[in-house]
Amino acid sequence: YSSIVENLIKGSIYNNNVLHVFNPDTILVDEPTLNQGILQLEFNENILMDPENKIISDEVVETLVRTLTEQEEVEAVDIKVENTEEVVNENGEVDNEPVTNESFSTTEKL
Repeated sequence: YSSIVENLIKGSIYNNNVLHVFNPDTILVDEPTLNQGILQLEFNENILMDPENKIISDEVVETLVRTLTEQEEVEAVDIKVENTEEVVNENGEVDNEPVTNESFSTTEKL
């Protein structure tokens, strides 16, 4: 799972038309763990679009979840940030539950 996440962070070197949503200084601080279908990821604070207010971009969450849940054994993704108790989405809602692919409308695009 680490290689998938690292490739998402790096972005595509082949297609410059792809929207890159990750801060290039984002890193996984711990090895991803899979437990009962929930993949837990822990990143450094560079994954946050607003580190002061602990806000994570909806596009970052959606990109991670849609990509990782394509793996048969991954049902949901639990995103944690190093040294951060609670992370909030762009609407100011606390993201403290694992996120599933069903959390996103099928009419929305990345």
